[in-house]
Amino acid sequence: MTGLLGSLAIKLVAILPDSACERLGEQIRYMSRAEGLRAELYSRLLKKIGDKVYISEAVIINYPSEVELGSHVSINPFCYIHGEGGVTIGDNVRIGFHACIISIDMIYKDPTRPIRTQGYAKAPIRIEDDVWIGANSTILKGVRIGKGSVVGAGSVVTRDVPPYVVVAGVPAKIIKKRKQ
Repeated sequence: MTGLLGSLAIKLVAILPDSACERLGEQIRYMSRAEGLRAELYSRLLKKIGDKVYISEAVIINYPSEVELGSHVSINPFCYIHGEGGVTIGDNVRIGFHACIISIDMIYKDPTRPIRTQGYAKAPIRIEDDVWIGANSTILKGVRIGKGSVVGAGSVVTRDVPPYVVVAGVPAKIIKKRKQ
């Protein structure tokens, strides 16, 4: 299931019977009923999902079959991930409230044609291990965020981020190094 169907299935998770929780084994001990059911559903929809992943309520993942999540990832409420161009998220990644990760963009080069008729450009997003993406940040197509980096709240990331730096702003720029 991908796209709208996958998103609809995720929204329907709350109506699944309690018996579905019994199949979750060890992971369910650390989660509420709703969290366990979300984990079960996402494990079937996502391209890959690691251990101890937390996906909060009100998270939307379009094209989940193109999204890979490492272990110990947390995605907070109201995040949006558009996986059509491919999204890979490493281990120990934290994604703040209302963050957007969008792996496609509109093509608008020909001013003589309506933008809606020009199609989409797709490029994968790679978020490496131990990254923190602040609340209300946007990560755009084709971006790689290096290991150990921090994206400040409200930032728009349009270019690659090297490892172990803090970026912030619109567009995001390096404001600090975490490692010398």
